[in-house]
Amino acid sequence: MGTTILPTDNNIQLIFNINGGIESLDTKNMKLILILILLCLQQVKAATYYVKVAGGNGNGLSDETAWSYSKLNSTNLDPGSIVLFKRGDIFYGKLLTVSGVEGNIITYGAYGSGADPIISGFSIISTWTFFSSNIYYTTVNVPELNVVTLDSKLQGMGRYPKTGYLSYVRHSGNSSITGSTTLPFNPMGAEVVIRKIRQITDRHIITSYRDKTIGLSSEGTYGNVYLNNTAYEPHDGNGYFIQASINTLTNLGDWYYDKSSNRLYMYFGTDTPSSHLIKVSTIAVLSQMDNKNYITFQGIDFEGANREIININNNNNILFANCNFRKSYGCVFADNGMSNLVIQGGSMTDIINNGLFVPQSGDQITVDRVTMNNIGIIPGAGGSGDAMQLGVWIQGNNLTVKNCTLNNIGYHGIVLYGNNTLAEKNLIDTYGLVKDDCGGIYEFQFSNVKHTNKIIRNNIILNGIGVAAGAPPYEQYGQAAAIYLDANVNNVKVYDNILAHGPWGGILLIGVGDNNELRNNLAYDFSKSLLIYNFEDLLIRNITVTNNTFIARTSVQSTLYLQMYIKDNPLYYGTFDNNIYAHPIISDNAISINREYPGGEGFTKISLGTWKSVYSQDVNSPETLVTTDQESNLRFDYNYTSNPIDISLNSTYSDVTNNIYTSSIKLSAYGGSVLIKIPPILYPVQTITSGSWTDRLIWSSSNIPDLKDNVKINSGHTVTVNVDQRISFKTIQIDTGGKLQFIGDFDLSIYPNPAESTIRVQHPIVFNSGYIQVISDDGREVKHHDLIEGAIFTTIDVRFLNPGFYLIRYQNGASQGSARFIKQ
Repeated sequence: MGTTILPTDNNIQLIFNINGGIESLDTKNMKLILILILLCLQQVKAATYYVKVAGGNGNGLSDETAWSYSKLNSTNLDPGSIVLFKRGDIFYGKLLTVSGVEGNIITYGAYGSGADPIISGFSIISTWTFFSSNIYYTTVNVPELNVVTLDSKLQGMGRYPKTGYLSYVRHSGNSSITGSTTLPFNPMGAEVVIRKIRQITDRHIITSYRDKTIGLSSEGTYGNVYLNNTAYEPHDGNGYFIQASINTLTNLGDWYYDKSSNRLYMYFGTDTPSSHLIKVSTIAVLSQMDNKNYITFQGIDFEGANREIININNNNNILFANCNFRKSYGCVFADNGMSNLVIQGGSMTDIINNGLFVPQSGDQITVDRVTMNNIGIIPGAGGSGDAMQLGVWIQGNNLTVKNCTLNNIGYHGIVLYGNNTLAEKNLIDTYGLVKDDCGGIYEFQFSNVKHTNKIIRNNIILNGIGVAAGAPPYEQYGQAAAIYLDANVNNVKVYDNILAHGPWGGILLIGVGDNNELRNNLAYDFSKSLLIYNFEDLLIRNITVTNNTFIARTSVQSTLYLQMYIKDNPLYYGTFDNNIYAHPIISDNAISINREYPGGEGFTKISLGTWKSVYSQDVNSPETLVTTDQESNLRFDYNYTSNPIDISLNSTYSDVTNNIYTSSIKLSAYGGSVLIKIPPILYPVQTITSGSWTDRLIWSSSNIPDLKDNVKINSGHTVTVNVDQRISFKTIQIDTGGKLQFIGDFDLSIYPNPAESTIRVQHPIVFNSGYIQVISDDGREVKHHDLIEGAIFTTIDVRFLNPGFYLIRYQNGASQGSARFIKQ
């Protein structure tokens, strides 16, 4: 037999046996105790109740009789009740919720005018004591402290060094690391943040320090809510830094919390504490919702949680509509069988660790039209172990994240694990800010699991960053991919996504499983637009890669990169076809293969033609002949709206398939484009009447043409020229009855020059039939190309010419020009 202790507001203990009987109570106290029980629970009927900071103990049925926050928290609401918080009010402390039932939900909303009501865990610090050297302290009675703001800005702890990492050269398990340099202070009792592998920054309390060696404890501190700092060992050569020490306070706002004395120390420099607004979180969780169901929150803001704002455990049918979550350690944590969770509208801003985190067993979870900004972007402030400092992580089935905007994310943007998952119409901009080996959208799967019906479509993912600092010295580049399908992932359809800018892969496949499909995606300006890793125990098979456009921006980028750790034939990878591999700067050899296995050939670059002939892939994929000699001539645009839009152009552009755009381009909903600028033709200065060449009034420019101008003499006009004027070096057009005739030589523009595969010859507009000759250095015509009427440039394939010097000769009626180029 056992007992249960029920505390009351009057410090009286009610003792129940496990069969529900009351033990050892005086009879005369029974009536009082029963009254106290009823007062504590205060069951009320379903109605609309009003709550405000200035409220009291009235019936709560109007603003005049509104409840106080404490009155609400002591009331047991009936299903179907509606609770409205007064707009403009800030309510400090935990919100105690109650369950609704199907058809009679509990609703928490807002009334009145002004800003949304706020449920807050913040306390303002106004009393400070001088400590030393511009450092002050105050008392904060919390077991741990994670969230501190200075003038409404989230502040990280003080750290050494202020940015980047120190390196460690050896380690002993998770017991110690040895740095390469001596620290300027003794860090005993502080915290060390160790970058063990690229995606893991674990936090350890320092137990000793001697001869550059830092002793480590596996105990958690400072909010490692999902503590697992021993799953990974340190890797020698990686980095670390020190925090949670008073010796690290050197910049304005640097802070350190000594939980043994409950003291918060902060550095103010030449300022005083009174000149700043300091807030700290003194509430761990703003709403702990265990086994609570059928609850809706609408138009409520939450801030200042020292752990999570919302902690959901074994719940179903929970809706957050247009709620804003900000300045907290974690945002929404749901575990142990969360089903039918919807977060719709609203925002998550300035969250130290994770936005939405559902680590297991979720079902029917939807995130729609939520804006997430600055999630997990303070190094060392998040939890230890996997899946920390990211936007959305959901494991379960029937999962949807759509129409969301994510900006500035520390690690992954969106992670969905399970069956029937959809990531759709999201804009993800700037991710991998504190850790990497990450993706804007990331999919993973365990080797003994096969998921089905997984879709990633119509997303726009920009600016992967990645963090090389503190990572292995042999991999000093950011590893952030736009879409990342990790080992064993199968049955994922990736289509109609717009991906741009990153130091690693646009689409990354690492030893993926079966039946993954990449279709109609645009990937631009990545180190490798499509990056595929193949391992002995993780062979790439049964993938479909069709109708994608992969475009390199620089000469060193690859459109397709195969990293092979086993002798294998890409023919067996699956089907590649109707893709565009565009490399406008060098035009050829845009496909790279690195055979990094015993007996392999190492790194090679091949052309699309070789890819077709040797590996029988992309047999219908076209050659792209559009080239440029300047990276600045490429422009990228995207449309993150649900309707087509017109993008205005200030010059003439071509896409990689040679479609010309002169004034605008129409982008489809959630679409994008990459265009290549065509340098402008210098149009002629025209006559507006007859007269002397030296009379500026006869020219359309109102200036006498100089040697760089093309000149057009319009029909019916006569221009007299002194014999000593050198106009024979000009390009002169004579308009005779609607026909233009060119007189004089002119220079052609050729780019790129030198060239490997194609050249683009820029020339005056073609009005009559003409041709271009390619003349070898010994005077032979080696190529003849007819001009197209109306053209202002001509693209010529020179891949099969021998290296050397060549002359381009242009003839269009009486007009002619020439220029030289080098074939590499």
